[in-house]
This record gives sequence, structure tokens and C-alpha cells, in this order.
Amino acid sequence: MAIEVTDAQQKLEGVTAVQGKLLPLTAQLSTLKSQIEKVHARFVASQQEEATLADQEKRLAEVLAESRNATGEAAERLRQVQGLAEEVGRSAVIKDELLEELARVQGRQRDVAAQLES
Repeated sequence: MAIEVTDAQQKLEGVTAVQGKLLPLTAQLSTLKSQIEKVHARFVASQQEEATLADQEKRLAEVLAESRNATGEAAERLRQVQGLAEEVGRSAVIKDELLEELARVQGRQRDVAAQLES
């Protein structure tokens, strides 16, 4: 019986030694699990940020394309306005020439009327 008690004590001491080794491992495992969860949360957040950045990049590309389109349209409208301004300038010159011609014709008409009356 003494041998059995001694054997049981040795087994108990062995279990206690293993338990002494396992308790720190359990704490380390808990710490590692916590760190993994934090890293996973950061990874998920970075994926969400990446998706947000991709959406923003897409919107910026669309805005850039719209801006380029608007710039092209504005340039075309500017060319049209410049063309109209040139037409108005030419029309003003023609109007002035017509007014001068009208004044000459009216002057001749007065001269002819004066000669007819004389």
C-alpha cells in the first residue's frame, strides 16, 4: 500500500507539474487569442477603408471625366461666342457703311430736289 501511495503522490506531483506548465500556456493562449482578435478587427477595418477608398477613387474618376467633358463644352461655347462676336463686329461695320451710303443718297436726293425746285 505504501508503494501505491508513493506512486499516487508521484503521479499527483507529475500532474501538478504539468498543470504548472499549462497554466502559463493558457494565459499566453488567451493573450494570443486577444491579439489575434485585435489584428482581425484591424484587418476588417482596413478592408472597409480600402472599399471606401475604392468608391472614392471611382467617384473622383467620374468627377474628373465630367469636368473634362464640361471643359470641352465650355471651350466649344467660347468658340461659338467668339464667332458671334466677330459676326456682330462685321455687322456693325456693314451697318456703318450702309448709314454712310444712306446719308450720301439722302444728300443727292436733296440736291436733286433743290435742282428741281430751281
